[in-house]
Amino acid sequence: MDASKPAPEVAKLDYFVGNWMVEGTIFAGPWGSGGKFSWTERTEWMSGKFFVVGHWDFTMPAELGGEGEELFVMGYDARRSVYTFDAFSSQGLHQVSTGHLDGDTWIWDSEGIQAGQPAMQRLTMRMLSPTGYTLKFEISSDGLKISAFLYGRSIPARDLDVARARAMDLNVDSDHQLARKTNGNGLPGYKAGWFRMANGDKALAFITDDSRVVCIPTRQDYTVLLSVENPQEFLRVLRGTIR
Repeated sequence: MDASKPAPEVAKLDYFVGNWMVEGTIFAGPWGSGGKFSWTERTEWMSGKFFVVGHWDFTMPAELGGEGEELFVMGYDARRSVYTFDAFSSQGLHQVSTGHLDGDTWIWDSEGIQAGQPAMQRLTMRMLSPTGYTLKFEISSDGLKISAFLYGRSIPARDLDVARARAMDLNVDSDHQLARKTNGNGLPGYKAGWFRMANGDKALAFITDDSRVVCIPTRQDYTVLLSVENPQEFLRVLRGTIR
């Protein structure tokens, strides 16, 4: 490969180039109690088109740093065959991530600090459209971790009523259909956040396919609804991991 020219993979980073304005809510999780956030972003190619350079001005919940700015650089390391992301914030933080693109899915891995302890972090994004993506769900013996920056949550094992968890088709199960959005996103083919179901109960939902949903009651005041590729296999792993 000609080292004076960008690798062909670098062109995929054009997906991230542009000007953005974002507002939303971070719900409680390992990062704290959450709250409102917003940021503006300007992202462009560096001359030569080896790297994408961006700048964020952000306002986060106080426990996540409050107001600040961040510079970041995205590229591709042909020697390791990985995408790279380096970010430097006005609060003295340096984040290093590596990523790869599998079809229409970006996966970024990094190491962070959660509750004072080192923790591996993974951001998975499947590009459905410029405004839509699916979410990755991770299960550990500590409970259910829904890895979504918006409306994501870690639910302790003690709060999950695994015995009553079941697969369902929301096209058929009318009681659990999402009837009213209370704090979330409700788009055709994509619903994430807090809703009221047709039966009046509260639900934390992450739905991309109504026909393949896992319903997990909790011992709190809500039910979790997740779209997964294989509901029965998800339930098998869930029950085998959380007892």
